[in-house]
Amino acid sequence: FKRRGRPSSVFSPRAARIKRQLLIHADRALLQKELAELADVDAGYTSKIVRRLEDGGMVQRDDAGRVRPKDLALLLDAWSQDYTFDKHRIVRGQVAGRSSDQVVKRIATALKAAGAPHAATGLSGAWLLTKFATFRVTTFFVDEAGIELLSSEVGFVEEERGANTWLVVPNDEGVLHGVSSQHGVRCAHPVQVYL
Repeated sequence: FKRRGRPSSVFSPRAARIKRQLLIHADRALLQKELAELADVDAGYTSKIVRRLEDGGMVQRDDAGRVRPKDLALLLDAWSQDYTFDKHRIVRGQVAGRSSDQVVKRIATALKAAGAPHAATGLSGAWLLTKFATFRVTTFFVDEAGIELLSSEVGFVEEERGANTWLVVPNDEGVLHGVSSQHGVRCAHPVQVYL
């Protein structure tokens, strides 16, 4: 049953889809209908979230009713302060490899070959986007089937101690919106990598 009234938070996983799309498409204003389609949420829910973002001074409308962030930094900062990575299910473990880069490629190759939904994120995602950040822990968004696949295909072993790989089952599939290929590896959108 749908709950009546306001959503609990404008930064809940489902509401985050709307903010993610506003930040992904920050270069243009979006009609609410278009925003709802991009975020894959219904129009009524989108209207409630946009109204609350407007009330909070985070978005503005133009004369045609299109919505865009009023201040990109404000919207991103507000979201990052509320964002908790631990709300996702994180499976820590190990994948053998000579370097973190090699582990990224092994994981990405296995997931891509199986057609499994995935995206690199965290510092490994930042490295793919910029080739600047160094990292020891490889982090990927995957689904439950992806974890099983990696156990059999690349020898992923769940083990907290000495973990060099985090497989993250997201609390909402919106984290995969805006995924792009970076050096042959699917990578989360920079907004998601930052969060």
